[in-house]
Amino acid sequence: MLLTQEKLEQIYAYYKDIESVQPIEEYRKRLSYSLRHTNMIRYRFFSYLVDALGFNALPNVVSDIQFSRVPTRTLYRGTPDINNHANLLVDFDYHKGCGVQGSGLYASDSYWHANEYANEIKDFVLKFKLCPSTKVIHFNKMHQIECALLGDFETQSGYAIDDQGIRAGINDTAIKNYKTLVDFCRAHKNDMGFEKFILGNFDNFDSNIALFLGYDAFVAGNFVVLNRGKIIVSESEFNRITSMSKNYKGGVINFEEKQDNEFLRE
Repeated sequence: MLLTQEKLEQIYAYYKDIESVQPIEEYRKRLSYSLRHTNMIRYRFFSYLVDALGFNALPNVVSDIQFSRVPTRTLYRGTPDINNHANLLVDFDYHKGCGVQGSGLYASDSYWHANEYANEIKDFVLKFKLCPSTKVIHFNKMHQIECALLGDFETQSGYAIDDQGIRAGINDTAIKNYKTLVDFCRAHKNDMGFEKFILGNFDNFDSNIALFLGYDAFVAGNFVVLNRGKIIVSESEFNRITSMSKNYKGGVINFEEKQDNEFLRE
């Protein structure tokens, strides 16, 4: 995903719409303002970013045989409400998740860890994989980029991302997106609080940065999936989850196995 000035203008217009309801800094000043409502505003903006940046495609459902051949590791996501999993699989209006690292779909490569979030109800753990093409960044590298961004917002020329130590391990698209974001925020430098909001107001720093750079997920102990379209689930897992959900009105589905499947490619 290549970030453009036009797309940032669209996001900026949405930001101004939120800010016009009540200045962002007021949310920080009002001690009586509940954490729950603060999280709702944070989540609302993250949800908008996911849609605006094209990361809201439905997961990929493949045959059980194909799923077993996908070369990426198996991940698990637990929830005490099975409808959260069903909505993730079939609905465009799904809960995208919140946590200490920001918003996103939290998952683990440990079944038992995920099972704790399902209140140890084993049927409420979703098993999936990520496409081999998924762009993943580690939290440590992302923190390095975040520090560079904050420094670049205070200057008017050059990019910290051009430092070889920072560039190491970052793909070309992410570097281009970084520079586009810096240029845009510099152009709006007089709009106090804009860069703080766009980069992670209400402690959503990590998720927003990864989205703007074009990454589908990041690793910070857990896996935090941002791009639902990179998720792969098996036919049997899809049918198991949706059959238990009261929100799902359809029936089970069957898939024909294909010999040449993009999800099997490294």
